Amino acid sequence: MILARLKYFLDLNDLLDGAQYGFRRGHGTTDQVLYMCQKIRDTQNNKPTNHSMAVFLDLSKAFDRVWKHKLIIKLHEYGRSNSRALAWIHDFLGRRDIRVKYNNTLSDNCKISQGVPQGSVLIPILFAIYLTGIKELLTKRCEVGIFADDIVLWKSGAQVEEIESDVNLAL
Repeated sequence: MILARLKYFLDLNDLLDGAQYGFRRGHGTTDQVLYMCQKIRDTQNNKPTNHSMAVFLDLSKAFDRVWKHKLIIKLHEYGRSNSRALAWIHDFLGRRDIRVKYNNTLSDNCKISQGVPQGSVLIPILFAIYLTGIKELLTKRCEVGIFADDIVLWKSGAQVEEIESDVNLAL
């Protein structure tokens, strides 16, 4: 129920990053690849552009490294006054402990302070919200495509040194 309402609200207000193709209805990996290839092809057709550079990033342990407080802040900014849903999501993300079982012995509880619980249906959309805004940081110099926790940066142009510099600055 929370997921359906959250998706409806995000779609209605166009709040998810347009570069994010993961976890969105009507968007898939093929769409992302075709978009990037078409953009590169389009710039290659504009002479004297004849060089392209792309960097593919896979965020390691992305869900485990989510800064929960920043996610809550983004949800608060998006939701504006939907305090009940926000409070529920805050509790859902905040009250987590783990224990380890080894040879029939359980460890003490250990509070998890960061990350989001994998396996929940809410996590993909919450992760997409968390990454929203990264495009604006990177598109000053490069084109950006995002699929879940995978990011591609690319740049085309006539001068290889300029392309390399812009890609490095974006990184």
